[in-house]
Amino acid sequence: MTDHMPLAHAWLTHPAEAAAHRPDRAWPGQAALSVHGRLDRAARQLLDREQHRLDAIRSRPVLARPETAIDQRSADVAALAQRAARCLRHRLDRADADLSHTLARLRGLSPAATLQRGYAIVQRSGGEVVRDPADVVSREALRIRLAAGELKATAD
Repeated sequence: MTDHMPLAHAWLTHPAEAAAHRPDRAWPGQAALSVHGRLDRAARQLLDREQHRLDAIRSRPVLARPETAIDQRSADVAALAQRAARCLRHRLDRADADLSHTLARLRGLSPAATLQRGYAIVQRSGGEVVRDPADVVSREALRIRLAAGELKATAD
C-alpha cells in the first residue's frame, strides 16, 4: 500500500498495515482497544488496592479473632468479681470483729457484769438507788441486789 491510496481502500486492509501507511488515520478500533486497556488496568489496580485494604483490615487481631476481645473482657470481669468478693469478705470479717469488740465493751459496762464482778446495787424500798451512805437513815429498809439474787436489809 502506498501513501496515495484512497481512504476506502485502507479500511479494507489489516488495521496494522493501514496505521503503518497512514498514521494520521489510525484504525478506529485501535483507539477503543487502547481505552479498554486503560480502563481494564485502572479497574484491576482499584480492585488490587481494595483487596489489599480488606486483607489489612482482616489481619487486625480484633477482626481476625473477634472472640479474643470478648474472652479478655470476660476474664477481666471474672477477676474483678473475685476481687470484689474478697474485699466484701474482708469488710464483713472486719465488721464482725468490730461488732464483737463493741459487744464485749457493752457487756463489761452492763450492771449485770458489774454485779458478776462482786458489786451490789443498794435501793430504798421505793426503788431509788442509794449512792451515798449519808442518805440512809437508821432502821431504813433496804433492798440489796447481787448477781445471783436480792437481799433485804435494815440500815444501822
